[in-house]
Amino acid sequence: MARRARVAGAYQFRIVGVQVDDTFVLLDGSDELRLLHREAADLCTSPLIDAWEPAQRRPLQSPSFFEGCLAGDAATQNECLHGARAA
Repeated sequence: MARRARVAGAYQFRIVGVQVDDTFVLLDGSDELRLLHREAADLCTSPLIDAWEPAQRRPLQSPSFFEGCLAGDAATQNECLHGARAA
C-alpha cells in the first residue's frame, strides 16, 4: 500500500526457498524507484560475501497495479513485491 500511495521510504523483501532472494526498494515519493537485488544459491550465504546486482532506477507501477496485487490479480509475486515496470 505504501508504494501505491508513493510513500517515501526503504522497503526490504526476502523470499526464502531453495534460493534466497533479497530486494530493497527505495522510494522518494516520485513515480520512480531504485531497486537493489541479490539472489543467493543457498540459505547459508552471507550478505557480506554474496554480490548485489547494480542498483536500477525503474518506473514505479501505477496505483491500480497495486490494487490488483492486493486483490491477488497480479501475474507474479515478484512483480508485486518490486513494484517496478519492466526496464
